Amino acid sequence: MDYNKKIKELEKEINELKAERNREILEMREKGQTLDAIGAFFGLTKEAVRIILLKIKGVDKLEK
Repeated sequence: MDYNKKIKELEKEINELKAERNREILEMREKGQTLDAIGAFFGLTKEAVRIILLKIKGVDKLEK
């Protein structure tokens, strides 16, 4: 078995799942769901949801 090929396939699958989750998070937020509610749905903290939303919007660095 070619392990490098299997690893690349798994990485692709993980990225697809993350993209789907991110799309759902963005849709929930646009519908007015709170960060807490979204986090509870996905098993994340509200801070993790906030960071994901920032990354979706292209903000890689948090401003203080």
